[in-house]
Amino acid sequence: MRIRRLPGMALLVAACGVASFAAARTGRAQEQGGTVVAVFEIEDTRPQKARLSDRERADLTVYLGAILAEDGTYRVVPPEQLKKALLDKKRESYRECFDERCQIEIGREVAAQKTLATRIMQVGQQCGIIATLYDLRQAASEKATTYKGACGKDALFTGLEFLAKKLRGAGPAEKVADPAAAARHYQEGLAALEKNDLPAAEKSFAEAEKAGFSDWKLENDLYHQWGELYRARKKDPAKAAEMFHRCVEVSQDKTEWPAYWCVYLQGLQAYEQGKSQPAIEHFERALSFMKGASFAYQNDVYHMLGETYRVLLHDPAKAAEFHQKTVEVSQDKSDWPAFWSEYLLGVLAYENNQPDRAIALYQQALLFAPDMSWNLKNDIYHMLGEVYRNPKGDPAKAAEFFKKAVEVSQDKSEWPAFWSEYILGVLAYEQNQPDEVIALLKQALLFAPNMDWNLANDIYHLLGETYRLKKNDQAKAAEFHQKAVEVSQDKSEWPAFWSEYILGVLAHEQNQPDRAITSFQQALAFAPGMSWNLKNDIFHMLGETCRNQKNDPARAAEFHQKAWDVSEDKSDWPAFWSRYILGLMAYQQGNADRAIALCKEAQTAMDRASWFPPDLPRWRLQNDVLYVLGEVYRTQKKDPVRAAGYHQRAWDVSEDKADWPGFWSRYILGVMAFDQGNAEGALSHFTGLREVLPRIAWYFQNDVFYYWGETFRYLKKDPTSAGPFYAECLKASQDLADWPAYWCLLRQAELARDTGRKGEAAEMMLRAEAAGKADEAFQKEIDRIMRASGMR
Repeated sequence: MRIRRLPGMALLVAACGVASFAAARTGRAQEQGGTVVAVFEIEDTRPQKARLSDRERADLTVYLGAILAEDGTYRVVPPEQLKKALLDKKRESYRECFDERCQIEIGREVAAQKTLATRIMQVGQQCGIIATLYDLRQAASEKATTYKGACGKDALFTGLEFLAKKLRGAGPAEKVADPAAAARHYQEGLAALEKNDLPAAEKSFAEAEKAGFSDWKLENDLYHQWGELYRARKKDPAKAAEMFHRCVEVSQDKTEWPAYWCVYLQGLQAYEQGKSQPAIEHFERALSFMKGASFAYQNDVYHMLGETYRVLLHDPAKAAEFHQKTVEVSQDKSDWPAFWSEYLLGVLAYENNQPDRAIALYQQALLFAPDMSWNLKNDIYHMLGEVYRNPKGDPAKAAEFFKKAVEVSQDKSEWPAFWSEYILGVLAYEQNQPDEVIALLKQALLFAPNMDWNLANDIYHLLGETYRLKKNDQAKAAEFHQKAVEVSQDKSEWPAFWSEYILGVLAHEQNQPDRAITSFQQALAFAPGMSWNLKNDIFHMLGETCRNQKNDPARAAEFHQKAWDVSEDKSDWPAFWSRYILGLMAYQQGNADRAIALCKEAQTAMDRASWFPPDLPRWRLQNDVLYVLGEVYRTQKKDPVRAAGYHQRAWDVSEDKADWPGFWSRYILGVMAFDQGNAEGALSHFTGLREVLPRIAWYFQNDVFYYWGETFRYLKKDPTSAGPFYAECLKASQDLADWPAYWCLLRQAELARDTGRKGEAAEMMLRAEAAGKADEAFQKEIDRIMRASGMR
């Protein structure tokens, strides 16, 4: 009768019954002349937390004795008899008898012929079990056997079974193998594997093991194939590891196939489980056995050493060393994995910012294996595209390789075909080809409708930006940004939270402040740990929404302050602009000193800035800050000298003189000269605006023409020269009720009166009075003039 393996610690329960069975077998074995063995309690030397309990060790010891006595080779001294002998010797506990001297003494006491000492130890993530059989008659160790495997309790059962089997093989009653039956069952298992009949293959391999091989070279083949069945077909790494271990253990010459390959496969399993150190140890051990093996095996091991250092340990130098060895040992570079290691050397060069070396290695990989599978070739074309796109900055060459990556892919839903299609869309976006972008991105989605959500959201995001920034279609932009958010299972991952932010920007642009604020705050909630240089954009837009659309200066100031505070680099947009807006708000609230301090901080940070929004170059922001500083000094600090200095700088930095507020600063310089009675200075500034006037709004033009005329009328005492400017003021004004249009009409009326055209003057004055009815000061002035002119 054979005791079957039970899962987990269930065997501890079964072992109690086994103990009685073992004792009974011992009595029968004595009659049959079996060797009497004293099985001492298993010693567990692992760290305290990993050790078995006393009860578990006792039960495992009973189990070991039971399976050792299973076939009659040995007779096992009952545990109670051992315990009694120990107590008779006045030992405190029989559990303390682990040293050889004690075990020899007690073994002889119970009339045993041999003793069995078993020890469990742990090194790293693996455990070893050592079983030593001691011959009391010869006073020497007869045999020692070992097992190495996982440390779980199930694995310990496996190890004890393995050790007991090997120990029984050393006894006089060793079972006779049936190699012919073993070979037949093994071949039946291989045939079943060919048909993918896994249960039949597993059964045949088990029968082959039971029949027994007389040649270890056949036995290790069995365990190798059995392990591969569990690893590659049944996806059972624990059982695969057990078989690979047996494959190595039974091999008397580890340099022969498949012993070293089983060691390699142990390393491969460790790699797949993310265990870098065991993987490296197995790979290096495999290489030590492979001195005479074909390059076609060695290069696999070097390749996986390279991948362990690259993927698990993030050590590019060691990774490159082993991938280079893979290529060097390969006599046929078209054989896997030589060309792939060459490709990975290219990836490492790309990551190390060596674009020319990366390109050379990618192209060499293609030359090594021109007929490689398309689903490898497309990776190389994709990475060639990436290296030309990013480090080399050659979008044309990049597009050429991304197209090849798509074209060679027989299945466009497989990586990287659909992603190359997406990046072709990115390139088209950068080249301002929105229709091409949309077509490519939609095709990428069609190629792989089931692509991972964290790739699909990138595509939806870019579709949204294309419609928003390139097509000016806010409705479609919102639709795709909403999809980018919806498909994202983790909203804290880019670009989900940023699409939510852009939905807020779109709501802001459509004057939907409450919706905008909700989206901005949701974006912050999605990704509270987002980078500060994204968070400051959201706080800035919250500030602008509260300032311009909600008319809530307190909340606006709070968010603009946050935009500044979270910015680790104050020169990063929009940190300095939020600082400027705080200064502008202080100016609007009459707090001149705070306005000046904030605007100057913004100015200093802006001078260090290296990036500005595409539609907001540096000068276009600088002139705003300089303009406000000029106005603070002019209207609140009453310092015309400093005011003039800032307004002059605002004009000077403006590369487009028709851009606000550059032209307005020039106008204010003219007004200030006018107020100071400096006619020539005023005329110089107004004349300087002549070329830009046609490109600015009419409600700015009429201001300039009015003061131009006033300069001739009041300062130059030349009403005749003033007349054309008042006329241009009226011509530019689309609304007579807009200041200073009705003043210009009044001045025209005065000129008509003074040249004897009183009827025309009266008609113009009445029109001016009606247009300026909302201006109380103007009403008083026109009434005075009409009375003085005898028109009222």
